Amino acid sequence: MKEREIEKNWQVKILRPEELYQSPLEYYDREMVERYAASNSIRKIQRIHALKIIEILGIYPPKSILDLGCGVGFSMEALIEVGFDAFGIDINPYMIEKAKEKNLKVYLGDFRELKKYFEKSSFDAIISISAFQWIKERKDMEKIAEGINYILKDGGVVGVQFYPFSYKELKMWEKSFRKYFLVDTIIENPEIPRKRNIYLIMKKLI
Repeated sequence: MKEREIEKNWQVKILRPEELYQSPLEYYDREMVERYAASNSIRKIQRIHALKIIEILGIYPPKSILDLGCGVGFSMEALIEVGFDAFGIDINPYMIEKAKEKNLKVYLGDFRELKKYFEKSSFDAIISISAFQWIKERKDMEKIAEGINYILKDGGVVGVQFYPFSYKELKMWEKSFRKYFLVDTIIENPEIPRKRNIYLIMKKLI
């Protein structure tokens, strides 16, 4: 499908929490996190996306991987099961509490400020599942791209799955990352908004 057709068919008709709340902290209170953590459907979707990204990136354990917006750790569990050394960071203390109950290696923090939490060249790969759609400002996108570049090893790779509300949001993300990465965008079901999946697959420039 051509770019103009993709943009034309992008329309998302139902506003999601990412558009209705300023921050995931407003939406994911303790009660909502309890529901999230108990959801087998969310667990299954997160696992599918995480393992698909690893397959697309073509990386194999043992590798160190950081999950941005790790939530309760569904993606991390899938990565650990296949042999990766997985770490996670999330801004929500209730999510992190749930992840720590499973003895996962997680940090409470804002992934717009990665340099505050991790040393330079700390990870072989970085992933994110269903989290980047909460970021709406271009300056924040640029900070995230810069932070990922800083904590990723030379030759490292990044895989992001997310649900940008608009085609414009997708293009802003692509432009923010291209300063530091080779960027390939994969759009599944571009003509069907409710089934659409977006993947940004990236390799660090040297």
